[in-house]
Amino acid sequence: MNNSNKKRWFKKWWGILLIILCPYLLFLVILQSNLDKKKKIIFSTLFGSFILFIFLITALEPNTEEKIAKEKQKQEKLKKLEKEKAATLEQEAKINELENQKRKSCNTGTGSQN
Repeated sequence: MNNSNKKRWFKKWWGILLIILCPYLLFLVILQSNLDKKKKIIFSTLFGSFILFIFLITALEPNTEEKIAKEKQKQEKLKKLEKEKAATLEQEAKINELENQKRKSCNTGTGSQN
């Protein structure tokens, strides 16, 4: 078999499958390609930046447990506010009722004096 006709590992079907399943192998493909040194540096830098960006996004994102805990806290605060609002409305209703009773008693008291 002639060396010039021999395919490189990343041009074979299993090599392509490996690159798809393990994208970090793309870095090796860039280094083993026939590109000139300047293009290899540019592609390696872009690829490394992309991988770093993906890593930072996943590392900085809060996990699902923290999200669930925050949502529970929000729901508890809302329930507490609703209870406080309901209690305030009940107190206002009682105050209004007492004021109405006072007005009635004052009106009946002044009406009987005349």
